Amino acid sequence: MSRYRQLLVVPVVIFATSSTRADVFISPLGFETVEGSGRLNSSPFNFGGGASRYYQMFDAAQFSSLGPILISGIRYRPDQTQNTAFSDSFTNVEFRMSTSTVQLSNMMSQFDSNTGNDVKLVRSGTLTVSTNNITTLNGTKEFDIFIPFTDTFLYDPNKGNLTLDIRTFSAGNTGFIDWHSDTSSEFVRDIFFDGSATAIDGGLGIGGGVTQFEFILVPEPTAFALLLAGTCLMSRRCRIICRAH
Repeated sequence: MSRYRQLLVVPVVIFATSSTRADVFISPLGFETVEGSGRLNSSPFNFGGGASRYYQMFDAAQFSSLGPILISGIRYRPDQTQNTAFSDSFTNVEFRMSTSTVQLSNMMSQFDSNTGNDVKLVRSGTLTVSTNNITTLNGTKEFDIFIPFTDTFLYDPNKGNLTLDIRTFSAGNTGFIDWHSDTSSEFVRDIFFDGSATAIDGGLGIGGGVTQFEFILVPEPTAFALLLAGTCLMSRRCRIICRAH
């Protein structure tokens, strides 16, 4: 490989490596190693009577230190009261995300009234929900209920709150998922309806499931511009060197 090619490739490889590192973030904030105050008894995955719809809003302030992120999946953990491992398969579950300008304290019982204009379907189709129900050293369960998305969602906390809409079209019997009551609507709030995946209205809750997000940091525009400029300068310098030799 020529000297010109070696110098040009290095910054591109560094950029690709740093931009594809997966990170995790847990909401509500502060519950990484703390058990939630309650549990999800039915929707989105534990309603044996039929379909269901579960909707949760996450306050943007929790994500403010991260900046724009690409969300690639979510994880739940079993509640402390869950005694056994479980696994159940669903024929069709849809996951949608959006950025909402509605405040948590003003959240409405009409599901779609809280959804932002950038709503995106990030996963649909069959889904297996399972856990080994392993207790960690701090007493909470592992976040091993993994739901990978087939499409990422670009979320910028500077533009509003994050919403997650889960529509389960078939009945299921899994187990209890960790949930926390947030009476002050500081971090999370949810809506649920057991009986239909396309319900218009639901029961407005005062909390939400303890959720772990998997994401990739989006490079700041200035950082990307500097990297591009550096690459161009290096390329120009290398061409001059090559001509000189």
